[in-house]
Amino acid sequence: MIAKRYFLYICNRLNTLAKDACIPPVGDDEHYMPSYDGNDKMVFSTQKIGSCHAWHDKYTIGRFISDELFTALAEQNFLGMGHQKFDQV
Repeated sequence: MIAKRYFLYICNRLNTLAKDACIPPVGDDEHYMPSYDGNDKMVFSTQKIGSCHAWHDKYTIGRFISDELFTALAEQNFLGMGHQKFDQV
């Protein structure tokens, strides 16, 4: 065997952005649109995330996993995952 591969199919679709804390703020249409000027900041609400460890946000692009899930996978030597930390409120 050359390698094992795993897929994580994420079905949770949540509205998790802390709209007032994002830079630029979330627009009236609920979507987060970065300005790409170097000051962009997505901020997530831990209250809205709740106990979910993997999700898609309804109003932005991307798949997200909790720090807890990332740490648990890293401890089991699951490699090849990119991890970007975001601010939380």
